[in-house]
Amino acid sequence: MKDDKRVNTRSKWLIVILIAVVLCSVSLLAFGFYSSAQNSNRSIYSSGHGVTYPTSIDVDEMLKPYINITIGGSQGAGGEGSSWTQLNGTVSWIGSSQDSVKSLRNIHLSIYTRLDENLSMSKNTYLLYVGIHLQANQTEPTIPADAIDHQEVTIPTIGIDKPQYPFSFTCSTAVN
Repeated sequence: MKDDKRVNTRSKWLIVILIAVVLCSVSLLAFGFYSSAQNSNRSIYSSGHGVTYPTSIDVDEMLKPYINITIGGSQGAGGEGSSWTQLNGTVSWIGSSQDSVKSLRNIHLSIYTRLDENLSMSKNTYLLYVGIHLQANQTEPTIPADAIDHQEVTIPTIGIDKPQYPFSFTCSTAVN
């Protein structure tokens, strides 16, 4: 009888441990998929050369209490010398209904691409960082002189009555 109880207790512990391992594995897999879906950076490597496309979002300080920008995805195509990226996302109203500000008008949303860094590791190896910069401003955006490409759109109204503004930008990322 004692051996039966011991085997039964051991079986219960093995089942508990097995369930814990399965739950941890599923959680790690889900986190990995979520992280890869949220990571809008992409890298291309060939023959010791690499190009990576980090994305940054800059929201004007005056707009931060009222809007949030999420990126739904980024795609790219092309080879050396002619490539582009498409960035999709949403500008969302996050202001409180108790705030005195119920909406904002003429928000300038812009994207630009530029060579943020060029690392030469050796004669035959390099790594380029072609930055994808997304900005939301109350005034006309300032696009750097060294931008590869840019696009702009003005959001007519965003607020409690119009809480979302979807966007899609396509910019060149070609570096000569």
